[in-house]
Amino acid sequence: MVPRALALDPTGNNLYVADSNGVHVISTKGPNKGEIIVTLDVPEGVSGRPCGVGASGDFVVVSYPSVQRLVKYPVKPHMPPTSGFVLHKAICLSKPSGLSVDKHGNIVVCDNSGIVIVTSEGSAVLSNLSVPESSMRAVHAVMDKNNLFIADELYDNIKVYHKYQH
Repeated sequence: MVPRALALDPTGNNLYVADSNGVHVISTKGPNKGEIIVTLDVPEGVSGRPCGVGASGDFVVVSYPSVQRLVKYPVKPHMPPTSGFVLHKAICLSKPSGLSVDKHGNIVVCDNSGIVIVTSEGSAVLSNLSVPESSMRAVHAVMDKNNLFIADELYDNIKVYHKYQH
């Protein structure tokens, strides 16, 4: 397993790891601690390697840059997700890579055009954050209460958006 992205669910029970073979759910507690308990199914029409993964209490979202799509996996209490669906195709993304989920369930997506904030349903773009370098290659997004941190692989730095609120 060569991890490309990871996210911890808010309960701390499951770690979601994206690698070249898919997205795996790894238990962080109990008798199965450290073991892959399930690998998420990829919906029909989605191909390529997953690149980013984000988690909230209600869902896990995965980016697939080769098909320019986000796939959402609903989470049920005490059960890891297995099957997902492609978020609204009207959301135009340009090779989505790193992503995160904010405290309101909005999906923050790093793509070739910058940073796009999408509703949890994937039905609307809430905001586009401009990025000074048009060719930023963001590979990971992390948030705390009011800041958005973006790891920019192309320029080898961390970008910080202060007072991020949505």
